[in-house]
Amino acid sequence: MEEQYSDEEMREMQYGPGIQLSGRELYSLQPLGPELFHLYVLGLRSGMDAKTGVVQMAYSTLKMKTRREPRPGVGGVTYDRPKMRRMLAVLEEVGLIHSFDGGAEIAVRCVHAELDGDGDSAGGPGARVMASYRINDAELDALSGEGADLFQLYVGAIRPRMDYKTGVVGRRVRLSYQALKEWTERAGRSGVRFLAHDKSKIQRMLARLEHLGLLRKVGRRGDLVFACPLADTDSHDQKQADTESIQVDRPVKPKPRKASRDLSTRRKNRQADTHQVTGKTLNPSPPTPLTPAARWGWRD
Repeated sequence: MEEQYSDEEMREMQYGPGIQLSGRELYSLQPLGPELFHLYVLGLRSGMDAKTGVVQMAYSTLKMKTRREPRPGVGGVTYDRPKMRRMLAVLEEVGLIHSFDGGAEIAVRCVHAELDGDGDSAGGPGARVMASYRINDAELDALSGEGADLFQLYVGAIRPRMDYKTGVVGRRVRLSYQALKEWTERAGRSGVRFLAHDKSKIQRMLARLEHLGLLRKVGRRGDLVFACPLADTDSHDQKQADTESIQVDRPVKPKPRKASRDLSTRRKNRQADTHQVTGKTLNPSPPTPLTPAARWGWRD
């Protein structure tokens, strides 16, 4: 039976003007694999308030946004609520989102997203590797219902290397099947196996992107050179996001904010609390913080 959605949920599922992905977001997402990349970008970031970085939505909306529609030879995929909770917990553990008590089932802030008015101020390891780039609503509409693997290949591996002057990818930075494999592989972690696509699967996915109108082959036979017909180019005031590599560099330890230093000073100057009867100094134990898994109602 086909699921029914309210008018409000249908409005939440619209992608609007597209998604501006920062280099730091891509840096954090790359080793997590296609499903988490897909859930974060298409599921959460497409519904983010660009002024506050906040996302509030129902699980049914997130499920609908990240579904893969069945087609001949390819089965449909939808995430159930327990799986979405596990995935949200991982995104919080790696620092991409921060959950809070809001008025919706899912209430998070996208920590590394560039907000309106930020300009080029976003810092962090990924910002030194590549510039931010925008995926427009035409591209998102074409990718809707296509699933995580195809979404990550186009959004995470191909589009960041497009030359914004020409709208072509594969000339300034050469593409190869090995490079595409490395840019879309999932690093192994506790409870999750290493994942890498073989050449034949990448060929099938590139053919699917051509079929959807997202890529058009322009190079010589055997070359991986494509135009991106739906992507915005320099005529749309896009940043140049073509880079020589996307090597992961070592994260830089963030400097403490001024507010944190002020708080530290206040703590030093504050008189210690004492017991009302004995006069002895009280040293209460700090509260045990909840882990992301516990906040999302999921534990190993």
